[in-house]
Amino acid sequence: MALRSLARHFRQITEFVTCSKPLKRAERRPPVASAKQTQAARTSAKKAQQAARIQRTIANMPSRTRTALGEQGAAVAQRKRAGSGTPRTRAELYEVAKQRDLPGLAQR
Repeated sequence: MALRSLARHFRQITEFVTCSKPLKRAERRPPVASAKQTQAARTSAKKAQQAARIQRTIANMPSRTRTALGEQGAAVAQRKRAGSGTPRTRAELYEVAKQRDLPGLAQR
């Protein structure tokens, strides 16, 4: 989760710094992040990626768990490609059923 937010932050910084369209005089402002901050963000993102590779969190899970994660992800991706409103996992759907007090589905 932290890796994703770091990557998003780094992307936002680099998009702002490397803005290609010319700005009007009123829009010219110093960049949000200095070169040092951008370099620090890049370094920390690389370190987080390296830590994720070393820890291999998903690879160290039991095979049944890995299989279940893959199947669940594939199902959500399939629903997303089909164009349904919000692709949800089964657990999320059960949670919604529990909140809405739907009979039959909330007991699972």
